[in-house]
Amino acid sequence: MLVRVTPDVRAYILSADYATSNTESEVPTENRYIQDSVAAPFQNDLLKVERVYAKSSVGHFDELDANKPDNPSAVTLTEFNSLVLPDTLKTDLLKVIYRGDHPPFDIHRVIPAPQLISVYIPPSYLQALLYFVASRALNPVGMVAEFHEGNGYMQKFEMECSRLEQLNYSLDQEHGDGRFERNGWV
Repeated sequence: MLVRVTPDVRAYILSADYATSNTESEVPTENRYIQDSVAAPFQNDLLKVERVYAKSSVGHFDELDANKPDNPSAVTLTEFNSLVLPDTLKTDLLKVIYRGDHPPFDIHRVIPAPQLISVYIPPSYLQALLYFVASRALNPVGMVAEFHEGNGYMQKFEMECSRLEQLNYSLDQEHGDGRFERNGWV
């Protein structure tokens, strides 16, 4: 997603209300900063901001640090869909890479023809999904204390999730402050 930066604005909410293609938005057109198009509109499917890049004076996009309190030029991600730019940042365009949500299901299409619905998950997660569905299908509603066949599938689901985590199939998340590397101690 591309975000047009205005010199006097530091906080940006990444919502479809601020998309240029959204004709139903109550936000005035001149205040809409998400650069999308009618052919490819922003779907309001943002779950998490992964990376933020700023356009440099030579036209390249340079990655910005995020949520690093010891870095005065870092972007602050205050909520899942909002960011605050530092006062020192001089750019007119941001490129925001985000983790998007799955497209919503059309309930009228799902019930008569579930085979027509595509669920986008990595193949490595298929077994865990099947265990979860089997658990939900075989556990009676309202009976928690007794052991049912579905409980065994829930246990297999949890073991499969642990295995996927051990094999590092999940998205890597960087945490820490980076002072050791930056100061040359590591």
